[in-house]
Amino acid sequence: MAHLKALIQNQIVSLRKEITRQTAELSALEIELKTALKIAEILGNGTKQYKARNTVTDWDSVLKALPSLFSVGEITKVSQVKTKSKAYLYQVIAKWAKDGKIKNIATGRYKKGLWKKTENR
Repeated sequence: MAHLKALIQNQIVSLRKEITRQTAELSALEIELKTALKIAEILGNGTKQYKARNTVTDWDSVLKALPSLFSVGEITKVSQVKTKSKAYLYQVIAKWAKDGKIKNIATGRYKKGLWKKTENR
């Protein structure tokens, strides 16, 4: 029985050493892969995809796409606006209200139409 326990303990030690060795080998391969990807990116072979940024949003077409009564939640459903933050959308709403394009009819609800422009205070 003692001999069997010793054999199992030796097997456990051996397995742990092998796991440690293969983990180190895997880490080295991951570093090699990252290096190769960086070199490929520098050479410009198209491995990295860039998203278009700073696209100009046509806010008049966004306003036209909205129903006559709308909320910020409905603005976010318009495809051009899906990536904009709510804080930014509230700035756009304030500009629309200042320009007389919309009117606040209730908390968080707005109505499209031509209204008297508000003056700067």
